[in-house]
Amino acid sequence: MPTEIKLIYNLNKNSLTAEYKYDLIYSIDSIKTADDIAVEWFESIKMEKNK
Repeated sequence: MPTEIKLIYNLNKNSLTAEYKYDLIYSIDSIKTADDIAVEWFESIKMEKNK
């Protein structure tokens, strides 16, 4: 079972892609919540778009 699934919708191309990871990603961090991880991911996507 995947430990992380990211669904990415490209509005311009009307396409949906999925990225899966099976490694333990965030289980070690007792402070971060799922919301913290989602915000970090969205910020990284914004940074990539601004390059």
